[in-house]
Amino acid sequence: MMRPIPTQAPETRPRPFAPGGPSALFPGSDRGLGMIALIWRYEVLDEARPAFEATYAPTGAWAQLFSRAEGYRGTELFRADDGSYLTLDVWRSRADFDAFLAAHRAEYEALDRSTEAWTASEHRIGEYEVLG
Repeated sequence: MMRPIPTQAPETRPRPFAPGGPSALFPGSDRGLGMIALIWRYEVLDEARPAFEATYAPTGAWAQLFSRAEGYRGTELFRADDGSYLTLDVWRSRADFDAFLAAHRAEYEALDRSTEAWTASEHRIGEYEVLG
């Protein structure tokens, strides 16, 4: 299963859990109006953790790819006590994410293939509407 793609430049996007709380990821008047969060869970092989963390980080290769499209609000990477990871990719709308995929599908699929060997499992948890 392929990972969703975000769009705003990683070096300029706000950090969601910076001072100001979770809503810092959703600045501006579009906050909560059709915004979506795409959430994925990964079981990562021990030897691949450094590469995984660098690639899936808020400034990593995925975020850099996502930032090529309008509507990308940011990515966060979380690690649980059991060693599993979650990614959270936020988009202004489903239409923005779909437009990104239409324009960058080949690059998306190539990056996805390049990281497949790093995980024991990858699961799309779901797409969630941002409520505020």
